[in-house]
Amino acid sequence: MNNKQQKGFTLVELVVVVVILGILSAFAIPKFFDLQGYEERAFKDELVTALRYAQKRAVASGCDLRVEIQTDGFIVYRHTSVATCGTLPNTNTKQEIPTGGDFENPDSPTTLTAAVIAFDALGRARDGSYAVTNFTNIAGLGIDIAGETGCVTR
Repeated sequence: MNNKQQKGFTLVELVVVVVILGILSAFAIPKFFDLQGYEERAFKDELVTALRYAQKRAVASGCDLRVEIQTDGFIVYRHTSVATCGTLPNTNTKQEIPTGGDFENPDSPTTLTAAVIAFDALGRARDGSYAVTNFTNIAGLGIDIAGETGCVTR
């Protein structure tokens, strides 16, 4: 007869461990795959980047740029002709600058608020009526722009 002591786990121990892992995975795994917060943060970062880009490009080119924020994303526009520089771009002279900006999370509790922000050749932020304006909580995302300087903060 073999008197060696066997090493290993009993069936009961293995079942208990599997049950505990099952309970933990039921609560923990959905947290790892919930990307809503990450998508919202990524969109906010992308919008801040686009606003800063528009402000810098307006100063560098001497032409106005406009950022239109809609309920499903944003678009950056610039003039298609140097002759139209100095006035707010209208629908006949705008050219879309590819920046992405699609807000593709329909289940998100965040609802974007539409806004139009234009940057002039001095980098100032202007509203749709072309008045220098301080913008606060843009699109409901907590992004602010100082009107006179065009400084974008979050």
